[in-house]
Amino acid sequence: MDGEISAVGGPELPAREIVDATGLTVAPGFIDAHTHADLAIAKDTETDCFVYQGVTSCICGNCGFSAFPLLGGGREAHLRYAAGVMGPYNSADGWASFSEYADAISGKMRLNMACFAGHGALRASVMGGGDQHPNAAQIAAECALLDRQLTQGALGLSLGLIYSPGSTAEREEFLSLAKVVRRHDGILAVHLRDEGAALPDSMEEIFSIARETGVRVELSHHKVMGIRNWGLSRTSLALACRARREGLRVGLDAYPYNAGCSTGLVLLPPWALSDGAEHTMELLSDEVSLERMEHDLETGLPGWENLSASCTWDNLIFASLASGDKTVLGRSIADLGRKWGCTSLRALARVLLQEHGAVSVSIRGMDLEDVNRILTSELTVLGSDGLFSAECAHPRRYGAFAHFYREYAHAGCMRPEEVIAKMTGKTAEAFGLRGRGFIRPGCRADLAIFKANTFRDLADFSDPQRLAVGMEYVFVNGQAVLHNGVKIDARPGQVLKSN
Repeated sequence: MDGEISAVGGPELPAREIVDATGLTVAPGFIDAHTHADLAIAKDTETDCFVYQGVTSCICGNCGFSAFPLLGGGREAHLRYAAGVMGPYNSADGWASFSEYADAISGKMRLNMACFAGHGALRASVMGGGDQHPNAAQIAAECALLDRQLTQGALGLSLGLIYSPGSTAEREEFLSLAKVVRRHDGILAVHLRDEGAALPDSMEEIFSIARETGVRVELSHHKVMGIRNWGLSRTSLALACRARREGLRVGLDAYPYNAGCSTGLVLLPPWALSDGAEHTMELLSDEVSLERMEHDLETGLPGWENLSASCTWDNLIFASLASGDKTVLGRSIADLGRKWGCTSLRALARVLLQEHGAVSVSIRGMDLEDVNRILTSELTVLGSDGLFSAECAHPRRYGAFAHFYREYAHAGCMRPEEVIAKMTGKTAEAFGLRGRGFIRPGCRADLAIFKANTFRDLADFSDPQRLAVGMEYVFVNGQAVLHNGVKIDARPGQVLKSN
């Protein structure tokens, strides 16, 4: 009734339509705990990847990137920098507030969407592009702007501490913003400053803020990056469990692959990103600046996760380019450096300049044992971390949920109901999505009905845009968006608000 489950029972209950689910698994609609679909959520073809996996709700606005609040000259700078994550943008994208964003996409979505306000968007609106440190008045302005987004229903605040401006931001700013989030009982979702050797220190940085403010914390796409750091998940999970025993409200999300993906700009030292994308392009064309980058890549910088050192240039693969240049796609940065007779940094610089920064890189530096340990932890729920750059560069966007079910339920690593719980009810509880994630009277009728034995991903790194198979029916707020395996042209999705 009105998009809700009115009763749970047998065939004697009255119904306008009966779906014969004999031999199928009926589950709550899956909830993607971590996506970057902010600009794509209202675009039909961009959400096929979710529908065919049974995803009915997405959490957007992650890693400091969001489509709001974007005011003044900072709007363009933020959207340009975020293009490798949120995807291409146009003149209509970028909204002044969560309410404006919600109004713009309402009635256009097949799926439900809840969203964080991104720290990068707040900074861009208050200070324009770049990494200048805010003064007290500017921090106060950020806090006031965040307060308005949370009042309008945003889930909380996301930080991207490996990206500009988060990578150079300081505790005073984060502490002030966290207090605003706590006042609304929102969530602080964090892409940690270092997911490699300094992972424990990076976790403690956030836990110390949680201790002081009482804010709820979600550690985004929790992982251990870097070959030399394999096995560190034992320590990171123990730290998270200890934080919970202390009384801190801590959760994790993760994706089921041993490779990450991000904008190629993240491989550069933080100072090279400090004044926006245009300035970065100038630095990449300047010999003195390149020599300084080479030095920093060789020696490292305090508080910076140097992925080229922890993963090696051979494990950093060009995954997507604005131009689609086939001579570069799929090649490692080290391989292109050897081919062109230059250092790996010079090869990266050449491609970044050619593509004006619109480059995604596959980061192959994780161990499957760490991935499995994190995913099977009681603390963890599933998020795809799907990117929406011009070219889909990683199979997680099209396959994370089907892959997780295949690898963990089919293979017997976990019971099917445990796998489903990490994609439904546990996620709804972690993010405060009331009435979602369960099949109960009064809950929203978000449902995924699939063939358990054949539900699987087809996307892989060689062909990352293949749709999952085995999903038969998907209902969003009681309305079918997939019926007998066929996509339905319907827009029943809702903007989910925290209040």
